Amino acid sequence: MKKLPVGFASPLIVLVIGLLLGITVTLTVFHVFRPKIGDLETTPKNSTAVNVSSTSPLPSPTPDETANWKTYTNTKYGY
Repeated sequence: MKKLPVGFASPLIVLVIGLLLGITVTLTVFHVFRPKIGDLETTPKNSTAVNVSSTSPLPSPTPDETANWKTYTNTKYGY
């Protein structure tokens, strides 16, 4: 059998352990910090619904700044 050079197994072991550690940390963070489905569907018990009437004036529409622009055409290349 061929003997592996000295120091070859160490980087391989470090790489495998690093990958496993990275996957574990990633999955843990996603599990801990993801929003709970039940929390998204229900309103908090301590909050009260407030009906806000729309008394503010509607904003005036802004004119389209690009309405009168010329478009570039090139007949040689077809665009």
